[in-house]
Amino acid sequence: MYDGAEHSVKDYTVKISDSRYTEKDFTFSGKALASGVNAGTYEMGLKADQFKNTNARFRNVEFVIKADGVLTITQRPLTITAGSAEGIAPVTCDKYTVEGLATGDKVDSVKITGIQNEPGESPNVASDAVIKNAKGEDVTANYKITYVDGVLKAIEVLNKEIHFNYVIGYTDGTIRPSNNISRAEVATIFFRLLTDEAREQYTTTAGNFTDVKAGMWCNRAIATLTNMGIIKGYTDGSFQPNKSITRAELATIIARFAKLDVNTKTFSDINGHWAQKNIELAAGNGWINGYEDGTFRPNNNITRAETFAMINRVLDRQTESVSDLLPTSEMNMWSDNLNENAWYYKDVQEATNYHKCDRVGDSVYEKWTEKVPDIDWASYQI
Repeated sequence: MYDGAEHSVKDYTVKISDSRYTEKDFTFSGKALASGVNAGTYEMGLKADQFKNTNARFRNVEFVIKADGVLTITQRPLTITAGSAEGIAPVTCDKYTVEGLATGDKVDSVKITGIQNEPGESPNVASDAVIKNAKGEDVTANYKITYVDGVLKAIEVLNKEIHFNYVIGYTDGTIRPSNNISRAEVATIFFRLLTDEAREQYTTTAGNFTDVKAGMWCNRAIATLTNMGIIKGYTDGSFQPNKSITRAELATIIARFAKLDVNTKTFSDINGHWAQKNIELAAGNGWINGYEDGTFRPNNNITRAETFAMINRVLDRQTESVSDLLPTSEMNMWSDNLNENAWYYKDVQEATNYHKCDRVGDSVYEKWTEKVPDIDWASYQI
């Protein structure tokens, strides 16, 4: 079997039909040696005319090569296993492990093909390996390579199945829909919306922003979403948790949860903006809207009501009319969200009430069926 070293076989055996004739009675001018390093078959190349009779007492001595000497070096078994990975789509992994390399040889390259773009699993495939020896020579042919697939798993990140309350109102009974919403509040909302699997895999309180300290109410949410690559801070090392979030910043967070290219929609005022691609992706998915004049106004702050509306679209949590909600006596109600004709009324109720619902036919709309006790998010905070 190939091991990177030279192997050889030598000599030959003689069968003589006349007992009076011995090996001393002839000479051999060939080379009874077969040697090689690489996998393959090597013959000595013995020929009858390489043997000469030297005993004059014998005439018509015939030399016959019954079988040539042969060295066979078989291919070395080698197993290359593509790496496995789990996380937020798209999931890829260019790592691999190798078992069976001969001393001095190394894997020069392996083609790894695999990507999981949505929740679920798919194989990560290794192929086309190139093996080289210490001299840099290609010795791939000396190996019988077995490729083993890895597994790429994209987890469901946002909980779209359970329609729990992800916003808590204020102690004075208001929801303040027209107020701006802070970066910390948005991070906290998305932390609440994570699936249990995503939260378990990524949750952390170890952050490195200069202005988000251990023990702050928003620390766990900010640290976890930073760990996921969903939110980022500023170049000075700060996060500015109390700063009002802009429309561009929220669109970017939403787009990072999707990670997929779709038919994009653009606006007249975002060309060259740092968040242009993310705004277009989020708009292309139907998650965010611009204004009637064709602008998006990316640097404007966004209100709490606008945020709830965007998030509800991301989660496919929308009602077609007020009648699809429960009676006001069965819902959490807010003193500043009593006007059923306000554009944000349904979105505020959706965000602040844990409920069960049925999908209305094949539409994107839902109809509420039951109020469920709200989740107390306090234990998930710091």
